[in-house]
Amino acid sequence: MENTNKLKEILKQFPLKKGKEIKNNSKLFEIINIYGSLVTERVKSKILDHFPNANLESLNSESDLNDINNMIIKEYDNETSKLFNNEKVDETNSKFNNFGIGIDIENLDYLSNEIFEISNYKLRESLFTNTEFLYSLSRPNPLQTLTGIYSAKESVKKVLNFKINKYNEIEINHLQSRKPFVKIKNEIYENLIISISHVENFVLSICFSFPKT
Repeated sequence: MENTNKLKEILKQFPLKKGKEIKNNSKLFEIINIYGSLVTERVKSKILDHFPNANLESLNSESDLNDINNMIIKEYDNETSKLFNNEKVDETNSKFNNFGIGIDIENLDYLSNEIFEISNYKLRESLFTNTEFLYSLSRPNPLQTLTGIYSAKESVKKVLNFKINKYNEIEINHLQSRKPFVKIKNEIYENLIISISHVENFVLSICFSFPKT
């Protein structure tokens, strides 16, 4: 009961849908206004601030408070997790030579300017590398830039069939011409081509994958 009440207080920090009551069986997308994958990562970060040992890998828009509470109380085996993640990365590496395309659209409201607050450093570290964050601060609209970088990461994950789970293992870097390119675990992948566009309050990214020559 104590965990559930704390979760309700955490969710109240997000813009909720008008007149929507937070119940134990309420799914996240049903109560939080303008829901997207970025909001999921923000929710995870807020929960981990209060429950640092929680296993939130399966948290998504369909999760309700009962699901999240189970994730908090479930014992988490770090060694098993490391083995699982290593297997997924190895499987990803075997598929870098395929043709593919990933497309993603994000709303600037999904991230919000809270990302720049000192208190949100854990969220920043989980989503972005220092290079990406510093680059955004050098641009006229840092929030738009960071949202574009996040969107590009989502496009890369879609090309790779979501075989890389950690956003900070993917880095969207830029040439002096500001053309973006992809690094995965500090290795440049020239066969992954990224394009990022901004239209009003939205960001669109496309990632093309080509066989290595």
